[in-house]
Amino acid sequence: MRIASVFLVSGFAVACGGGNASETDASGDGASNVTVIVLNGGLPDPGIDVIFHAPDGEVVGETTTDAEGVAYGVIVAGAQVTIARSSDLTTFRRVDPGETIRARYEEGGGFLAESTITLPDGGPAYRYVVSNGCDSQGQEAPALPFYLQVNSGCVGGTPASFPVYAVAFDEINTELEWTLDPAVAVSSPEVTLPPWKTDYDTVAVDIVAVPPDISDMSVRGSFQVGEVEFTVAGPSTFEDPSGDQAAELRYPQVDAASYVTVMGFRFDGTRSYGTLEVGRGDAVDQVTYDLGDLLLPRLSDAALDDATPGRPTISWTGAAPDADFVEVTLGNWTIFDAPDGVTAIQAPLLPDALADLRPSAIDFASVAAYEADWLDGYGELKETARVGFLPETRAGTLRVAITDWR
Repeated sequence: MRIASVFLVSGFAVACGGGNASETDASGDGASNVTVIVLNGGLPDPGIDVIFHAPDGEVVGETTTDAEGVAYGVIVAGAQVTIARSSDLTTFRRVDPGETIRARYEEGGGFLAESTITLPDGGPAYRYVVSNGCDSQGQEAPALPFYLQVNSGCVGGTPASFPVYAVAFDEINTELEWTLDPAVAVSSPEVTLPPWKTDYDTVAVDIVAVPPDISDMSVRGSFQVGEVEFTVAGPSTFEDPSGDQAAELRYPQVDAASYVTVMGFRFDGTRSYGTLEVGRGDAVDQVTYDLGDLLLPRLSDAALDDATPGRPTISWTGAAPDADFVEVTLGNWTIFDAPDGVTAIQAPLLPDALADLRPSAIDFASVAAYEADWLDGYGELKETARVGFLPETRAGTLRVAITDWR
């Protein structure tokens, strides 16, 4: 699924999957007991460096993926596995013999076409925004044709097609009208959108049990058409986030696959955040979100220690034992782990052959705990490729607690 607005967990680049809990001879050579499969856009990714570590991060083996994107190694319980792809590093902690890690990379899809979008004639508008899921552009009146890129990341169906959504705004950024073509054929990506519409469904949003330490809060809505999720008009922030809150979101009356409410929070004006994404299958008139039940425990006070050359450590305060997994970002290094009370993670050692990838300076680091209704813990994350972590249509609740360091 391609998201046409900024997705709060867009840093989640890969996931893993497959395997079982018992030790196996993964390669049939009588020695290997762990398998790593690397995919790029769903296809095997050969020649990718794979490093196997002891639980303390020391290197115990290294290899590259073969023509099928597969690599084999020997590990002990609680080991770590790192995939070095170009300048990006991804490490999975607490990997056991017999498991298979499937690292799936998505690079936005290959270029397919340039779409030429002509807006319908309509009433007065100050500004227009058009999106096809791959590309989004805005321009002031008068409305000239839009030229947007199309790639495989926002295309679906047979024959292949993509949606195009346009919104007209006035001078004070109030949405006036909308228009949608849900299926523009890739084979003929030149289209004049249907006539403007003013038909909206209004959803009353009540947010209750707001913790007293929340200093900033935002809410937005979105709807999914085909492979793409489009953001709708609505309030973005609350002037005073203390106490219960009420807002309205306006959804165009379309045949959407699902609807999502996204809420973001900051605690005490610090670098401690929380997010909620709640998806539902149908349009509704009213929704209530109880933050006392929904928010994950707060994470805070992220600190970076890079005293050990090439092996930075991030630490933080707080734990989310009910989360499904923890994701640490150290510059271009992403590390996944089980939550289980962990409050510090150190990057493992890279072999001398990859010394150029050892981080020498980091200007950004973060830790995030994730809990999703559709995922059963870190174990299932290691058995599910990325498309399985985020469902094809959004349903249920995704909860995230974040703290970062700069």
